[in-house]
Amino acid sequence: MRNVQPFYQRTLISLNSLWRKSPFIPSKLASMNRALFIKINPTHLDFPLLTYKSKGFLSSLHRNFQNNSFSREEVIVSSHQADTIYEENQESLTDQVLSENSSRKLSDQFVKEEIIMKNPISWEILQYASHLDPNFIPWNLLENIFSDKRQFEENINNPVIQTLLKPADAKAINMRGVRMFRKPQKLCLDIFNKHPELSMSTYNLYQSLIRSLIIEVKKLTLNNPESVKIAEILYPHAIILVENQYILDHMHRAHVNHYFAYLCLIKQDYMEGGRYLVKALSISRDFPIETEDQIFLSSLLHLGYVLIKIGKSNEAVGYYQEVLNILSNKRSIEKNFSNNSKSSSQEEAFRTCRNLLQEISLIIIPKYPELSHIVKNLIIGLADISFDNKLKN
Repeated sequence: MRNVQPFYQRTLISLNSLWRKSPFIPSKLASMNRALFIKINPTHLDFPLLTYKSKGFLSSLHRNFQNNSFSREEVIVSSHQADTIYEENQESLTDQVLSENSSRKLSDQFVKEEIIMKNPISWEILQYASHLDPNFIPWNLLENIFSDKRQFEENINNPVIQTLLKPADAKAINMRGVRMFRKPQKLCLDIFNKHPELSMSTYNLYQSLIRSLIIEVKKLTLNNPESVKIAEILYPHAIILVENQYILDHMHRAHVNHYFAYLCLIKQDYMEGGRYLVKALSISRDFPIETEDQIFLSSLLHLGYVLIKIGKSNEAVGYYQEVLNILSNKRSIEKNFSNNSKSSSQEEAFRTCRNLLQEISLIIIPKYPELSHIVKNLIIGLADISFDNKLKN
């Protein structure tokens, strides 16, 4: 662990100096920050807590520098020093400050009195958030669930709920979101599990989360670097939903397996994606073809894509021929899919698959617009395949 004592001393000196030089701090600002400042003294060597508190103190001074008798440059230098360490230790620092200064806010009594009773929509948001990956929750993943977007915005920005949910931004991509630290998450999950009379049903909760995830996953396309970044963010949330699918009915289980598989394909993890497509296919094989999203046909199409990507185009032909037969009403759905292709090489089989996809697209455009989009996306996804280079093995 690096030596932080010199920085601690510099920050401490800067804080003492700024405090002495700012006798005209507005009373509200002083009351907000003096309690924090009093705890920062030469005998208090809790460096992480110091940097967290000094960050808040300096940020407040920075916003109000024109009302004080010190220069803007002094505040910027000191604030930058505190920010650097704060960003490196954000989660542990926030947990520490929450537990030290907000013990009542972290109690189930506080949640019941200030959130559940007074702001039921805020409690609904917290229930959803606590069942997702807490490190970063995309804003849309929560907002999609609520029909009244304005009401959602007002409740998630409520100062009370922001004690437990903190605004955050994804580092790899410009995406708005929130994060939920460990103690607030544990508290909300405890209330959810111990007080069903205060909470929504587990089935309804996961059903809503899956629908929201699907909305976001449908926006992604194959062979798109931006989609890969988003898929990486959505992936840990999708894992949680897949692991809890036993709660759901067959329809939602088929959907969560299928769209989790698609996330894997976006990330180019074809083997994992293939495994979950087989699960979706197994669950949905008895569904009517007219079922929402045509999960059965969509899984067949994506399995063919996986086989092509891992260098098994000969096997993919059978899946695409099966889709074409079903759409053409040539025969009923079979429960086993065999390869009827006589192609003598992977290159010829790949060309056959591509031709079959083109035929499929002509049939489904008027009948299944959702599948039409999927087929076009698969054709784009196969555009990078060249037999001048080897397929992935």
